[in-house]
Amino acid sequence: MRQILSMTKSSGKYFLLTALAFLFPFFALAYLFFPGLPVLAHGVLLFNGWLFWTLVEYFWHRYKMHPGPTAPRGRAFKEHRYHHEHPNDLQVRFHHRMLMLVGIVLLGAAAIRLDNYFTFIYGIYLGFVWFCYVHILLHRRWSAYFFPKLLNYHIHHHSKLPNVGYGVSVTWWDDIYGTIPPESSRISERVIELYFRGL
Repeated sequence: MRQILSMTKSSGKYFLLTALAFLFPFFALAYLFFPGLPVLAHGVLLFNGWLFWTLVEYFWHRYKMHPGPTAPRGRAFKEHRYHHEHPNDLQVRFHHRMLMLVGIVLLGAAAIRLDNYFTFIYGIYLGFVWFCYVHILLHRRWSAYFFPKLLNYHIHHHSKLPNVGYGVSVTWWDDIYGTIPPESSRISERVIELYFRGL
């Protein structure tokens, strides 16, 4: 497991983000100058909604769930502190997941029916659902095979360094804003066992 968690560096660290930065203007121009391509336009709106969610997720986690020492501590902080103390007591139950899936179907149907900028809102919702499901998976041992970098950041965030790894569904905002675990920091087998305790 430790070997999988250490496979988080790659030579293409910013490849996806860079590729998207170059592709976005192309899609935006295609949408503006070729309005006869509604699928492309909806793809751009959907992607931008999802991307917007990942940024909101990062900043909400960083500043609302981990406020500074002088910042007010609201409900989000208290619930998140409980999650840090009991990482495997996830509050997202089976019926919550089923409601999210129903929401995907209903909002997806609404986006298709409306055929307008509502697709952006649908992208935000898909990002939220992806966040919820990925967070559940990050508390399962086998997630190390599918999300090694995310899991590495998440275990560091829970176990050793609560001021890093704020992104749950993606890591690139941590990479961009420098809230990454130091390269010298290693996760011991004992920490891994404590993190997955009871699963």
